[in-house]
Amino acid sequence: MTDREQKDIFGRNLTYFVSRRRRETGQTQKDIAIAMGFSPTTFNTWCTGGAMPSVGVEPAPVGQKVKELSQLCGLVSTCVSTVYSTHSTL
Repeated sequence: MTDREQKDIFGRNLTYFVSRRRRETGQTQKDIAIAMGFSPTTFNTWCTGGAMPSVGVEPAPVGQKVKELSQLCGLVSTCVSTVYSTHSTL
């Protein structure tokens, strides 16, 4: 699987979970990004598949933010890999 395909899958999955959260809470994508400590531009780049956050490579605070993002989206922290899954059909 190419890097481009992985980013597309990540973006689609993240958008799905964020959209679900937005419907439940009325928050905007920008609200969620700011609450997580990410710039809205960076967060949007992830949602559109332009980039992915690096898990396990970045300093601990970034990895912690990705875990918090999974919790914000209603995922259990151990399932953050679901958002990265190359087998997702979301």
